[in-house]
Amino acid sequence: MQALYSCGYEHVAMLPNGFSLERTSMTARNDKFGDYLVQAGAISRDDVLKALQKQAEATPKIGTICVEEGFMTVKQVMDTLRVGAESTREFEDIALDESHLRPDQLSTVLTIQQRRRPFFGEVLIEMGAIARRALHDQLAAYWSGDRPAGADEALTPEKIKDQRNVQPIKIPDLYPEEIDELVDDIGNLLNEIEACIVDLDANHQPKESAERAAFLTNRVRGAAELETLSWLSDICYALEEGLLKAVDANGSWAAIVPVCFRGLDAIRGFVDTLKTAQPMANVAIADEIRKITGTLRTGSEVTQDKIDRELSKITEAGAEDIEVDLTGRRVLVIDDDKVVRNGLERYLRGKGMDVEQAENGAVGLEHLINSESDFDVLVVDLHMPIMGGLDFVAEVRKQDIYFDLPIIIFTASLHMSDVRRAISLGANGYLMKKTWAERLLPEIKRQIVRTS
Repeated sequence: MQALYSCGYEHVAMLPNGFSLERTSMTARNDKFGDYLVQAGAISRDDVLKALQKQAEATPKIGTICVEEGFMTVKQVMDTLRVGAESTREFEDIALDESHLRPDQLSTVLTIQQRRRPFFGEVLIEMGAIARRALHDQLAAYWSGDRPAGADEALTPEKIKDQRNVQPIKIPDLYPEEIDELVDDIGNLLNEIEACIVDLDANHQPKESAERAAFLTNRVRGAAELETLSWLSDICYALEEGLLKAVDANGSWAAIVPVCFRGLDAIRGFVDTLKTAQPMANVAIADEIRKITGTLRTGSEVTQDKIDRELSKITEAGAEDIEVDLTGRRVLVIDDDKVVRNGLERYLRGKGMDVEQAENGAVGLEHLINSESDFDVLVVDLHMPIMGGLDFVAEVRKQDIYFDLPIIIFTASLHMSDVRRAISLGANGYLMKKTWAERLLPEIKRQIVRTS
């Protein structure tokens, strides 16, 4: 049996190792970025084909994920593969027809597969086909005006619902797959937020709905802040702040609901243009939201200055940079957002650090305990599934061997209660994600010096 991997240039036939191998489709955006690198003389066409093959080999197969998630038995996977070997039909089509797999389960499996697929650019770096700095330079040029024509439907400003104050928005230099993931993640979160606002408008548990909407908006903002999508970060901050103020003020739902819907429309319009040659957005919407929510004063809003004052009670805090050689220093980044984790890893590796990732506190504990070498510092998100940052800190501090291991909370939370709780549990640093560009590296250096 053979599996064909469509790479955009030709069909590369690869002999499988066992029967866990069925066709894995590659995103066309990888092909277009590869074409660009070849045309720019940065890599050869052979490098692109090898990278796509390695990417395919490293991507978990649909059958494997189905077994891991408990959607299919090993026997069902093997039976499906046997049928596929005798036809040209794809694994997922057969599994659906044989009722081994439901459409909603397949959707989950494909999402998992996409998230576990290594980035094309990282594969090129690992192969030695191009240096990281050179790749980032090419990535910047790729997005600066040479976007692949026809990859996505062109969205003009006229397709954005609200035409007032619509202007071009600069986006960061992300891998094409990261743009895809960011758009999907934000789209899913916006759907959840909108459902919460609908409940809020109907007065179905308004406080709980508003808090949930604020939490979800916080997750969008966290990713936006790390990726320096300042427009998206600003509007999410305004919405989240307004929702939390309405909760603290015990009401004001009639004022906040239309503002939230207006803000969500603006975000959707921006997200719809992210994959096009020129992202667009209403640049005045955040200020419009604040004009309405600004009358709600609670005094509980978080700022980095307030955080530093809390930290100063136990340690020295500040933004001053310290001269420390970070080469070879090991850091564990724990965050449930893959875009955030990859962004931090690229940045810290660029400073010479060795970086490992974990998608929640439970996985982070496994990395910490099973690692052959000690970590110098941990950078931990606050709100994560399975085990969040607060529970993670508590578990780490229960073990004497880690009593002084630097833990930096890295979050977009707007609650001072989270700050105080994290410090009381043993966090050594606490940074808002929107300050990361100025504060993260100095804080890492400060914590390393403190424990030297």
